[in-house]
Amino acid sequence: MKILSTLISLLDTKMRLNESRIMWVLVMFDLPTETKKDRKVADYFRRDMLRDGFVMFQFSMYLRHCQSH
Repeated sequence: MKILSTLISLLDTKMRLNESRIMWVLVMFDLPTETKKDRKVADYFRRDMLRDGFVMFQFSMYLRHCQSH
């Protein structure tokens, strides 16, 4: 929760300093990993998230910021 409050504080500061605002995209998922094929699919999904500019916030929780007006 401390990380989330820090993010909110940073967002509040940035919103006051400039006209363009930041929008956060948060993706939470729970993929099956029981079989080898399931683990491979889950690994590809996580790699695609990283390629799209997301960063791992927690396991199965990825975060990316986007500019918004």
